Amino acid sequence: MVIQRDRYGYGLTVTGDNPVFVLSVREGGAAHRAGIHVNDQIIKVNLFKLQLFSFVAFFFVVGEKQNK
Repeated sequence: MVIQRDRYGYGLTVTGDNPVFVLSVREGGAAHRAGIHVNDQIIKVNLFKLQLFSFVAFFFVVGEKQNK
């Protein structure tokens, strides 16, 4: 599944480090529109397998790229 970030973000919160699970999904948000559900496991972000990275470190890098 692909989630296209909207002006409010991705519309979900996650928990865990490895594995990473969806904790909540904002109704009407980008994740909800993409069909993401609570307790779904996130395996890849931007084609990178999360098993290879610390979740926190990976999203720090992803966030830095989006802010530039």
